[in-house]
Amino acid sequence: MQAGKVSSQTVFISVLLISVLLLMSLFQQGLQAKTDGAPSGNTGSPGDDQTCAHVKCHTGTAQDRPGIISSNVPETGYRSDAVYTITVFMIDTGIVKFGFQASPQNLTGDKLGTMSIIDADRTKFTGGGKYITHKEAGTAAVDTATWTFNWQSGSSTGDVTFYVAVNATNNEENATGDKIYIDKLVIPEDPNNIPVPINGFELSIQQCWQVADGWYLQTNATGDCTVQIFSLSGQLMYTEQFSQGNEAFFIPNTQLPAGNYVMSVSSKQSFAARKVMVW
Repeated sequence: MQAGKVSSQTVFISVLLISVLLLMSLFQQGLQAKTDGAPSGNTGSPGDDQTCAHVKCHTGTAQDRPGIISSNVPETGYRSDAVYTITVFMIDTGIVKFGFQASPQNLTGDKLGTMSIIDADRTKFTGGGKYITHKEAGTAAVDTATWTFNWQSGSSTGDVTFYVAVNATNNEENATGDKIYIDKLVIPEDPNNIPVPINGFELSIQQCWQVADGWYLQTNATGDCTVQIFSLSGQLMYTEQFSQGNEAFFIPNTQLPAGNYVMSVSSKQSFAARKVMVW
């Protein structure tokens, strides 16, 4: 072969090597993406119509596993003025890495209510807040894995169904050998619930400030309203009804330890909430 010339075989081998390296890089990026959260639309809900058990993600068939998802919603059903905690729990002996995705939806795939993060180090939103999934820090576990998050119904009415898919992985960084489990949780609406209207009057928390022994809260309510304070795990810490409007309510926090809370205000017309900190 003359100097300065490259054979077609050499060019072919070079192109082949570059293609293989590129494919390997894309594959590794895909694995990393799944490690840091499942792609949107894989809960197994009728609206999503799939889980991660497909050739582009994880091979195999999704298996029903009752009891994966639960909540602290009372048997009477959810109310619009309350924040609830949803728990995803998975047990599979011998597994050291898990992942999940969950979403509250109706049969056509519309998101119902609003989820909020409890553990920002281990969970995150995807799909514009329609789905909650794991972060990389939330995948390591031995035999059992647990993730929790909050949910509030907002303007949703009727039954709300949470769909969830969990991956029990063999930790071999490929699409084979993993097990996908699915479950759903149907939460009814409390018959006495007063839902938040989509249109019309919207209650708002106009001012909220803390003093040494409590809070002052001002809203645009013009009649009776109920103030409630929840822990971030959904536990009701304080509730009181007020009959004054457009004036500052005083809320003592002597029973609240320092930390973050969700304060909600509800009236016959509407509902509002915001996160507050007790120091």
